[in-house]
Amino acid sequence: MTTLRIPISAELDEFLAREVAARGYANAGEYVQALLSREKDLATLRGTLLAGAESPLSPIAADAAYFEGLRQRARQWAVESGGESR
Repeated sequence: MTTLRIPISAELDEFLAREVAARGYANAGEYVQALLSREKDLATLRGTLLAGAESPLSPIAADAAYFEGLRQRARQWAVESGGESR
């Protein structure tokens, strides 16, 4: 395993300590590993989704307009279901 040293501000250090305690991690390293693992999974998912959307078998064009439409529908759904919208 590789050790990584990252300087962070006092404000981020306090935030990190609160998150570690609140989320039940053993230490800051475990928390950061979980964050990085989640980001890696999201990047893989994004790549898979985009590859599928760009497939010649896909009936839709996954362009900026398509994703904006998804965002608008999600916001509308949140409003209709009692959630908040940004």
